Amino acid sequence: MAEEEEILEPPIGGGFEGKVYLTKSGKVVKIMADVPENFKSAYRQFLLTDFFEKCYTNPPFAHIFELSTSNGKIKLKMEKYYKDLSARMKTITRDDAYKFMDQIFSGISMLIDLEYVFQDLKPGNILCNIHGSIFLTDFGSGVFLTEIDGKRQFTFMTNKIYTDPELSKGWFDVMNYVYSLGVIFLEMLHHGKIKEKSLEYIKQLQKGEEEKPASHESNDKSQSQSNNNNEETAYDEMLTETIEHFKKNPYAIEFNDISDEEKEFITFCISDFEGRYTFEEAQNEFKKLVDLRSYNVL
Repeated sequence: MAEEEEILEPPIGGGFEGKVYLTKSGKVVKIMADVPENFKSAYRQFLLTDFFEKCYTNPPFAHIFELSTSNGKIKLKMEKYYKDLSARMKTITRDDAYKFMDQIFSGISMLIDLEYVFQDLKPGNILCNIHGSIFLTDFGSGVFLTEIDGKRQFTFMTNKIYTDPELSKGWFDVMNYVYSLGVIFLEMLHHGKIKEKSLEYIKQLQKGEEEKPASHESNDKSQSQSNNNNEETAYDEMLTETIEHFKKNPYAIEFNDISDEEKEFITFCISDFEGRYTFEEAQNEFKKLVDLRSYNVL
C-alpha cells in the first residue's frame, strides 16, 4: 500500500461536512468528520451513483482520483488546482469571467440533464487551475429531484448571497441556477464579493423602475390616490438612497463599469422570478454576449 501523503496544516477550506487540506505534492484532500451519521450514509450512497461516475470523471467537474473510508471518516483526493474562484476574484479579467461562465453553464446544463440539484453553487465551490479551466465541486450535499404531486420539491440550504431569498425554500426550478449565475457573473466583473445589501438595492431599484406609479392629474383624494402618492414618494426616496449608497459604499455596484448588454443579462438573471430568464434563455443570451465580445463590440 502506498505511503500516506503528509497533510499540511492549516486547512485551506471546509464547512459543515468536513475540512479541505493540501498535501505536500499539491493534491487536495477533503476529510469528512464530525458530521451526523445519516449525512455520511447519504454521502456514501451518492458516491455509488452513476452521477458520481459521470461528474467526477468529466470536466467541468472536479476529478476525484482516490476515495477511502475508515473510522467513520470519508477522504476524497482531488486533482491539483490553483485556487477557487472566490480567491481569484481580485485578479479576474473580463476574458476570464467569460471563459469561466461558459464552463459553468456547461456544467450546470449537465446537472440539469441528470436531474441533480447542486444546492451550493458559489465561487468557493468552483476550482480554477493554472490553464484557465474550472471545475465544479462539493456535490455531496445536493439531492436528486423527486416529484411530489407533479412538482419537484427541494429546500435550499446554501449561501444567502447566491440563492434568491424569495426562493430559498419551496418548489425547485432550474431558474434558481440562473439567479446564482447572475450574481457570480456580476461578482467576477467587479473583482470581489457582492455585499448582500448592494444586491438588495439593485433588485429594489429594478422593481421600482418597473412599478413606479404614473402621475395623477385627478384631484380625487381617495385612499387609493393617497396610497399611490405614498408609493411614489417611497420610490423617490429609495432611488435617492440608492444613489447615495452607491457613492459611499466601495462594494456597491457601479453599472457604468458594465456594458449595457452585460447589465441587461445580469438584470434578467436576478430579477423577480416571473421576469427571470429560463436556464435555456440565459444560456442563449450569454452566448450572444460571447459573440459580441469576439467582434470587439463590448
